[in-house]
Amino acid sequence: MPRRKRPAEAEAMAEAVVGSNDEEVSDGEDEAEDSGDSSDEADLEMAQADGAEKELQVEFIFTDPAEEDTPYVRSLLAGGSLCTATGADAAGLAATVANQVEVGTMIKADGALFGFLSAVSLQRHRADPSVGRLISLLGSDRVEDGPLRQRLAGLLAPSGGANVGLLLSERMVNTPVQLVPHAVESLHLDLGWAAANAEPAAERASLTFEWLVLLAHVTLDAQAGAESGGAGGSGGAGGSGGGSGGGGGGKRSKKQKRAAGSSLSSLLGRASFARVEEELLAEGAEAVSLVRGGLPGGGQLLLLLLRPEALAAAVPAMRAVMCD
Repeated sequence: MPRRKRPAEAEAMAEAVVGSNDEEVSDGEDEAEDSGDSSDEADLEMAQADGAEKELQVEFIFTDPAEEDTPYVRSLLAGGSLCTATGADAAGLAATVANQVEVGTMIKADGALFGFLSAVSLQRHRADPSVGRLISLLGSDRVEDGPLRQRLAGLLAPSGGANVGLLLSERMVNTPVQLVPHAVESLHLDLGWAAANAEPAAERASLTFEWLVLLAHVTLDAQAGAESGGAGGSGGAGGSGGGSGGGGGGKRSKKQKRAAGSSLSSLLGRASFARVEEELLAEGAEAVSLVRGGLPGGGQLLLLLLRPEALAAAVPAMRAVMCD
């Protein structure tokens, strides 16, 4: 059922100043002629002659996903790191994102899709080939850290597992980063709304996530080498929420927990993230591991296992870094 957002969220807008050194941008060729404002034209010509940067005010809005967004979401996914590195079916994932109105934010300007942020239930959509392929990957030896791989296999078991959401996010390079913290906060609010209001009850349950998985694009420094595989494995704070499939299994000693935390910190310290928001989310990850299989330019995917509340926890830092 269509979700009912709070008015402030439904009307969320942001204005960004987009710099351009291109030819004059106009909504219509006749507009300047009709205005007859020779002074403004003269100023513009002088600015262009000086190579000055022009300012174009663009109004962005956040909207719910809709079926007509499917081809644009597919295009963004197809060019993104997730589908490039894993061979995931961009068309299938795009249809899932666009048809899930309860959770997800589309970032638009003048009717064009600039980016999106969503979370889809791996359990609910496991029969979908596009999602099933990613579930298989998460349980395969492409996940370098053995304990985390086992933990994920338990969390994603067909029966007795947990409700795990896959974070999906792509955006055009010219999307203002100032919008990202608001989109992350919007997703967190969506998850809370869906857990309380989505219908029918089975859908509401499927959108009540215990864990979130994010596959972030990173590059490692030259010293990563052989030690890149054993990072953050069984995941810091014990495997609650994983049912019988917690992967790490049982209680761990203080020494084991310290070792896991040190390994996680070591890997994150060597990783350079393609996106600032993913680096900040990684700071709240319960566990991390590199995923085998490279990206163009020497990049890799870094798997992050998060609690849903990590989204809200990272927003203040995102605003401090991305909105100043």
